[in-house]
Amino acid sequence: MKFVERNGLYLDIYSRGKSKKFVELIKKYRAVYHSETNLYSIIYTVNCWIDFENMGFYVPEYIKLNVTKSQYMQDKLLKVVLPKNITKDLYPFQIEGVKMLEAGWNFLGDMQGLGKTPQACRFMELHKEYTTNIIICPGFLKEKWQDELHKWTTKKTKILYGREVEKLESGVTYIINYDILSYKLKSFDNLDLDCVSADEVHYCKSGQTQRTRAMNVLAKKAKTFIPITGTPILNNPDEIYNVLNIVAPTLFYSKSAFQNQYCIMEFKYGENRFVDSKNEDQLYRILKESILIRRNYEEVKYQFGDTYKVKIEQKIIPIKLDSYEEYNFADKDLYKYIEKNQGIARARKLASTINLHRPRILKEIIYENKKNFIFNWVDRHLEKGEKICLFFKRTAHLDEFVKKYGRQVLKINGETETEKRFEKSKMFNQSRRLNLICGNILACGVGLDLIGSHIICFVDFDWNFSNMEQVIKRADRFGQKNNVVYVYYFAGENTIEDSYLMSKLDKKNNISKKIIDGRRLKDNERFRNGFK
Repeated sequence: MKFVERNGLYLDIYSRGKSKKFVELIKKYRAVYHSETNLYSIIYTVNCWIDFENMGFYVPEYIKLNVTKSQYMQDKLLKVVLPKNITKDLYPFQIEGVKMLEAGWNFLGDMQGLGKTPQACRFMELHKEYTTNIIICPGFLKEKWQDELHKWTTKKTKILYGREVEKLESGVTYIINYDILSYKLKSFDNLDLDCVSADEVHYCKSGQTQRTRAMNVLAKKAKTFIPITGTPILNNPDEIYNVLNIVAPTLFYSKSAFQNQYCIMEFKYGENRFVDSKNEDQLYRILKESILIRRNYEEVKYQFGDTYKVKIEQKIIPIKLDSYEEYNFADKDLYKYIEKNQGIARARKLASTINLHRPRILKEIIYENKKNFIFNWVDRHLEKGEKICLFFKRTAHLDEFVKKYGRQVLKINGETETEKRFEKSKMFNQSRRLNLICGNILACGVGLDLIGSHIICFVDFDWNFSNMEQVIKRADRFGQKNNVVYVYYFAGENTIEDSYLMSKLDKKNNISKKIIDGRRLKDNERFRNGFK
């Protein structure tokens, strides 16, 4: 790809090839080469881009108009007028979101629960010429997406199942899940795609997976690509590069340049690993000005009036382990602990990467020592007739609770079929007998309504706070009749759960907040402060 991009008073020129004519232009404009980015910079003068456009370089419209990209998009936004059939039944901030999509912002990243789906649907409805579209989403959301499309648009829809390649017709909005996307990719070869929307696009944070490569093919083939997620970043800035490379290729054209600019990397365990972020304010500004549509609940809650007023109260419950002897032994000498419990062969096999296994092994010991406390805690609340949602990272822990509470518990994990997930959540919300739901953090983080309870408990910690935040939003949404949703985290006292793990969660959450929301974590949001 060859392009010209504006950077303040300069034009940045990118080209992998260096033809004779290109070299002449570079000399003519006295360009300065930057080896770390592979860019040439020239001082901007009127119509200086014409020579490069004549050579086949892509020149954005705003450069031709001699304005910045931000100014160009703001001007477009002011000129957007939506018809009444598009604005009907939308909140003002959702109407603004549709306008921003129309003006060129193309990454829909509103916080969970603010209605990203209606905005994407109404944008497609605005463009009557968008007849052949694709919705990519997790498998258990396909039916829900179809219902939303029927509610907010007049598009003809079809859900795709199975892995077989099939002949598809134009004029249909197809709904397909990530897991089968790479297998059915050839089915779309003969279609002229208008709009591709990728819901929960953070599923494609790694550019090496089959699902990501398949999504990239369709996204680049379509006239419009709309990535959608309330959690654009889970761990570090590197995860958002793949999407940014598609929606803004002239700004994010090189992964190595992106990493050099926004990531601190370290070569460890045979590969480059993320250590910390940098230049977060710069990346936030770029995203906000021309790419990311992001509003949080605090910004728009006044638009809901008295229809929704729910407060979140979070608390860490420190639990003293039944016995610290085993934990301290493993923490002090993990190799000897593995050798004693799993044999010398296993210890030798893990010796070179033993520190990678340390958190997992220590967390398992912590769980075994704190589960009786949690059992008693749950029993007390169930005796009061309260409905409780328990969430787990490990399936073995989830199954142990399901076995103990038997008929009064509902189980939702990755193996639960799509229809049964929604059926179970509906049963939980309405039943007086079913007062306990046990779910996997990742499986329950998207699409479900758990408004029947206002008590959310985490037995295990996920390594990403964003995943736990997604789960909290299952109860913190419209329909919740309680004024307060209580969130409890069961943490082993004086263990890695109240030290190392919480520090990791705070670090990742702070990186996400700085880049996506343009702010740092408040003191009362930090795990290390115990939400006091």
